Amino acid sequence: MTDISCFFTGFLGTAVLVFVVLAAADKNNDAVPKGLRPLTLFLALLGVGAAFGMQTCTLIRRQSYLILMID
Repeated sequence: MTDISCFFTGFLGTAVLVFVVLAAADKNNDAVPKGLRPLTLFLALLGVGAAFGMQTCTLIRRQSYLILMID
């Protein structure tokens, strides 16, 4: 991938996650119930990982990060 493509992929994935977190925690709106917030965030992460995972090697990076944390 080119540098600009990597930037826009990361930017779009971050923007989606920020939008979901702000929408789930908004008290002035009909927000997600507190018990379902972890599920909402999980589904958002799953969607972003499924959409951009092949381009950005999301699972490989997370896996190596977890291995470094365990050691």
